[in-house]
Amino acid sequence: MTERRVPFHRPALGDSEKEALLEVVASGWLTSGPKVEEFERRCADFLGRKNVLALSSCTAGLEIALLAMGIGPGDEVITTPLTFVATVASIWRTGATPILVDVDPTTGILETEAVAAAITPRTKAILPVHLAGYPAPMKELLAIAARSHVPIIDDAAHAFETTSDAGKIGAVGACTAFSFYANKNLTTGEGGLLTMADNGLFKRAKSLRLHGIDRDAWQRKDGEGFRFYDVAEVGLKANMSDLSAAMGIEQLDRLPAMTARRLAIQERYNSGFAEIASLSLPSPPSVGEHAWHVYAVQFVEGDAPRRDAFIDALFARGVGTSIHFKPVHLLTGPSKRIALTRGAFPCAELFYDTHVSLPIYPAMTDEDIDYVIKAVTEILS
Repeated sequence: MTERRVPFHRPALGDSEKEALLEVVASGWLTSGPKVEEFERRCADFLGRKNVLALSSCTAGLEIALLAMGIGPGDEVITTPLTFVATVASIWRTGATPILVDVDPTTGILETEAVAAAITPRTKAILPVHLAGYPAPMKELLAIAARSHVPIIDDAAHAFETTSDAGKIGAVGACTAFSFYANKNLTTGEGGLLTMADNGLFKRAKSLRLHGIDRDAWQRKDGEGFRFYDVAEVGLKANMSDLSAAMGIEQLDRLPAMTARRLAIQERYNSGFAEIASLSLPSPPSVGEHAWHVYAVQFVEGDAPRRDAFIDALFARGVGTSIHFKPVHLLTGPSKRIALTRGAFPCAELFYDTHVSLPIYPAMTDEDIDYVIKAVTEILS
């Protein structure tokens, strides 16, 4: 084992985040309050959509979007098998049925023809995932959605900075859920965001965020003083704290520099790996902007055992990796509900079998990047 370590991820945090957290602690107001309101305003400006809710997770955002739209038992939501389990679990928790369709073998993104073929009278939403920060083909998906009279709910956990061929992710679909988990391009430790186009749905979602209560704690404290609240319907406990929001505000200020660093790492990787014939390298979309949340290389010969040996060899050299993702129908728990086996989605399965994600984060030093390039080159030469 080497003494050097390049973990798969290390958060880019500095003194500004520490000071912001201490300021919130000193204020005595820790839960949803003025910092959450400020963070929501800042995110709304960044994304170009006024209806924005700061939440405890992206998962909560997806579930609230589905519930606000009235999606439930007997309904179907079309989505991808190549995603984190939370995407599909959010649909199940509403009582609706996820309808999985295969992906483009190059990008891992929902295949639009397969989406169109899966539409039925029970279809109530299309839920694409912007995998790795690469944009789904939103123009095509929005056209399919318009013809079928169903909304688009984006899972943009990887895609806070992503722009599609139809515009900025977060401002083009009916609803978009983002993640600010610890390893995301912008982090609040734990957290998420939901954007919505419809004002009425947004009002309902805002209530669902906190048990269905009509006013949050900050609103009840401020203004006219305490008034007993009402509960219009049973909701979730999914609000963001001021502690998380304070961190997010500082991260927003640093986001342009962090995004530029990710792009620079991607370019150095592509240059450093250019002569490795066994690898296919990721590239930006022809239209739009890639968030470069994940940098995943593919073994072109489709040799899964070799991919796994490659992961082990990198680990022995102190380089962390990940896989995005094992298709949900191949996971033990979900497979009991989906009742599909290997072979059901050949493109998603091939993507899983042949891809490996390498470290890409702003806290990487130039020496870290060079070390990863050297390790990959030596292993595959």
